[in-house]
Amino acid sequence: MKVDESFHNIDFRSADLDIEYDNCQFQSCNFLEVDLSEISFLECSFTECNFTLATFDKCSLKDVTFKKCKMLGVKFSNVNPFLLQTQFDECLLQESSFYKLNLKSSSFNNCKLEGADFTEANLKGSHLKNCDLQDSLFDQTNLCDTDLSGSFNFNIDPEKNQISGAKFSASQLIGLLYKYNLQLEG
Repeated sequence: MKVDESFHNIDFRSADLDIEYDNCQFQSCNFLEVDLSEISFLECSFTECNFTLATFDKCSLKDVTFKKCKMLGVKFSNVNPFLLQTQFDECLLQESSFYKLNLKSSSFNNCKLEGADFTEANLKGSHLKNCDLQDSLFDQTNLCDTDLSGSFNFNIDPEKNQISGAKFSASQLIGLLYKYNLQLEG
């Protein structure tokens, strides 16, 4: 178990991982294709780390912050859901999966979420602010009370998703009407 430690510029592809990290900071570390299965991160922060194609099966993420991290193709849908709480700031999350995940009160700020899968996810009360949601999947997703202000390039079908109380920028409301092939002016 590692507690209150900082890790800088470590390539975890060749480094040994501990089973639990508590209040640790990771800066510019490489987790490319690293298996993080069953590892616990509690109150940890990751800044400018690469998690592309990392495996998170049964990984615990409790009050974890990711800032400016590269996380392409990550299947978060397999994380340990118990006490899951995450914040993503300015992260690249293209082609990542949050399928059926309870992300209640999670935060995504200024993230690139192109092709992300939020099918059947619970995002109630979450923040997806100023995010690029090009080709992201929303199907049977709970977006009630979710703040999507400033987010763009989304296609969310109000008939297939719960959106009561969700916030959207007026200029992006076309993302709720795309399937009707309307032509909006002004």
